[in-house]
Amino acid sequence: MRPYRHTKAEERLDMMRRNIVIALAVVAVSMLALYGQSILAAKMDMPAKHGTHMSGVFDKLGLTPDQKAKLEVIRKDAREQKKAVFADKSLTREAKMARLHEIRTNELARMDEVLTPAQRQQLKDMLKAKMAAKGQRFAEFLGLTADQQAQIKAIHEDAWTQIKAVKADTSLTPDQRAAQIKDIRTAKHEKVMAVLTPEQRAKFAERKGAARHGGKCPVM
Repeated sequence: MRPYRHTKAEERLDMMRRNIVIALAVVAVSMLALYGQSILAAKMDMPAKHGTHMSGVFDKLGLTPDQKAKLEVIRKDAREQKKAVFADKSLTREAKMARLHEIRTNELARMDEVLTPAQRQQLKDMLKAKMAAKGQRFAEFLGLTADQQAQIKAIHEDAWTQIKAVKADTSLTPDQRAAQIKDIRTAKHEKVMAVLTPEQRAKFAERKGAARHGGKCPVM
């Protein structure tokens, strides 16, 4: 069987996810605080290589052979669904993003059911520690003050509250939901940039540029 190759559309999606993670990493805000009670659901906005990373994390959970087999089936099923979405020329970009979000959310919910309560807690603790460490390194890289970190944390939490409300609004079409979430994230980014000094914004742009061109991150 030939190895799965990312399409151009998938690469663009991966880049969008990476940029979201960069914004989240500005402050040491834990995944649980930002993305709700399910730590697995939080991984929607993890970097492009999250699959490989999560395999390493799962290795530390003491999974049984049966659990590993079930997780592989879930991940394979999700990959096939995503390939079908990318191949569907009738969908708009917004509709594809909404469908991919739905597939990913369902995938993570199914993966969550495979783990025991103890494993879920262990996974939550590991991911919280990892994201907090990344956030702290990036905060140090930008030279954020305590006041700036507090302001940015509040901006992220407010944006996530709005996003949750949009996701819960059943009257919206997938396209409308995706468009509103995009607007919320754009507004969040602008608010965060307004908190930073010109020098910090330049460093932030440098970090995004390094990620966009596949270079090494200055701090992550």
